[in-house]
Amino acid sequence: MPTPLTLTAVTPRKQVLFLLLALSIYVLQVLSGNLPFLGVSNWLVPDGQTYHEVIDALATDGFQALGVVVPEQFAGVPANPVLFVYYYPFYVLLGTGGYFVANQLLVLSSRDACILIGFVLTPYFLLSAPLPSKDLMVVALYIPLLEALINRRWLWGLVLATVLFLVRDGAGVVAFGSLMAALTAPKRPRYRLFLLAAGTVVITIFNHLVYEYFSDAFIVSRNLQIAEDEGNFDLGTEGASSYLIRLLGNGTNLAFRPVLFDMEGNLPLLSLAYWISGVSEVVCLMYSIRFLMSDDSDSRSSDIALLFLSTLLIISLNPLVQPRYQLFFVVIMLAHLVKTRPSREIVLAFMLATGMAVSAAAAYVVSGIGLPAAYDWGKPMSFL
Repeated sequence: MPTPLTLTAVTPRKQVLFLLLALSIYVLQVLSGNLPFLGVSNWLVPDGQTYHEVIDALATDGFQALGVVVPEQFAGVPANPVLFVYYYPFYVLLGTGGYFVANQLLVLSSRDACILIGFVLTPYFLLSAPLPSKDLMVVALYIPLLEALINRRWLWGLVLATVLFLVRDGAGVVAFGSLMAALTAPKRPRYRLFLLAAGTVVITIFNHLVYEYFSDAFIVSRNLQIAEDEGNFDLGTEGASSYLIRLLGNGTNLAFRPVLFDMEGNLPLLSLAYWISGVSEVVCLMYSIRFLMSDDSDSRSSDIALLFLSTLLIISLNPLVQPRYQLFFVVIMLAHLVKTRPSREIVLAFMLATGMAVSAAAAYVVSGIGLPAAYDWGKPMSFL
């Protein structure tokens, strides 16, 4: 019979160490104001700035301000009310400092020390701490969802998937997809690999049908508009080949195609956090395939591997290549690896993934494809 996810208790010492690390990064972010500071730029996650503007407008002008402050690409933000319901009272009581408090409560809600290690090895989330973050909310909600799916508690899983949809509609789609994958999963790990292969074929066909016949649907039309604005329109509508390219990009781009410098020659901290998080994602991909290729894998490992790879298949339906949407599961997968695999083995896996990332980046440059051009993320922001 399936058993609950094993928790490694968060001792006061581990909790204090993590909070000190998060607080140190937070202080530097506040001092920088998202301007170049100590030769480093891009200190903040830009989505968080947009959510802050919405919450600030709600606090000062009420709901009538939404139509003014929400940029066009975030037109769906008011339809995801859970984020605002959660962060609004913290902002009203504590100002912008309330976001940091709210986010640390989300991080510590798992009561699992290994989850803290997952956050450290996926530092994109550490940079999310000063502002409202859908990503952190998705991690906090997907942990109990994963436990519900592993233990076949379908009704509770459905409830959590619905809440996730109200936080981020794309995450809700992933959650419902996870629910379907868990329901249909065969018991033997190797058969699950065949299921994923078949699922890839089905989703590739579904990808074509979605963009051919359902382009007016809200989520699809919004993402197509963003893809067109960002120059990715063709990639999003060319059928099966575009889906497979996005699948590869969502699995590897953060690690294999880093942004090394901003336009002023500074080190973009957000890009560095993305790169480290991307290397962690590659490690999780390698372990997921390994768990599903071996019939000796324990049931929990194969369950998590199946859902990790299912998530990658689902997010690749988006016409945009956005691998950061996979990072919530990277945190959870890393926590599982820390609990179940020898530390020496994990270190070797990270060394291999880092070597692959450096080699792939060099290959992109030599081939003429190149690395992404430097550009500015976000805008200056005073926390005072």
